Amino acid sequence: MGYGMKKQAAILVAILSTRAVFAQPMDARDRVTNALGYMRSELDATLFLHGEIRIGKAVSPFTVTAHWQSANTALQRPARLDLWVQDGAVVERFVGDGERFWAYQAAKKQYSGTAYATQFELIQQLRTQARGHASHVAALLADAFGKTPSLGSVGGWTPWLPVSRLTTENEYVVMRVGEPLRTQMAIELLPPDPNGIPYYRFVRIGYWDSSWLGSRERVTVWTMTVQSGVREFDPGTFVFVPPRDAKPVSREVNGRQG
Repeated sequence: MGYGMKKQAAILVAILSTRAVFAQPMDARDRVTNALGYMRSELDATLFLHGEIRIGKAVSPFTVTAHWQSANTALQRPARLDLWVQDGAVVERFVGDGERFWAYQAAKKQYSGTAYATQFELIQQLRTQARGHASHVAALLADAFGKTPSLGSVGGWTPWLPVSRLTTENEYVVMRVGEPLRTQMAIELLPPDPNGIPYYRFVRIGYWDSSWLGSRERVTVWTMTVQSGVREFDPGTFVFVPPRDAKPVSREVNGRQG
């Protein structure tokens, strides 16, 4: 057998081996870890979270939109991020422009900026700054682009609701907290295609939480969709220009330490 035929045979064996692995049932952690690996291999992504908080008849909507661009050594391109939060009158923005990570709070008219050199550092700064609804988006970005092993790996995902009961239900991985139930998160995954992409892929994530404020129930619901493999972003994405009426809250923003 010539070299060319041996190489083709090796590739065929690898493909068949991969498909054989995914023909077997995978548990919840393995499925999500595998989907994170595929998401990471696609390099760039856009996440959109929208939901509302209901207390009695009052309804407060919120949205979080995040654009992510992975570092690319071949193109000499650093990791970049642009995340917007709109929660009622509260507006926040987090931007990694390739050199600095910016955090802007419109209500306080203030911003901060710190340098980062690696994709991991950018993710860590986002996890440190993101709060509330944005923290859920930050958790997914961190697991996909900050620490997930290579494509096809399994077993490395830690559930985003740590004390939850974890189950698989058809195409969903479900986390439940409380008895009676008070918090639930369901991850919808597109299963592997034996004749196409042999990996799990994110479709959407749904969240529900109930708590009580005295005699009034506070219900939070949201849905997050995941678009992987984004090839183009709108002009102005990953660019932060401090508003005229905003003030820096750290001297490091102006290029000075201390």
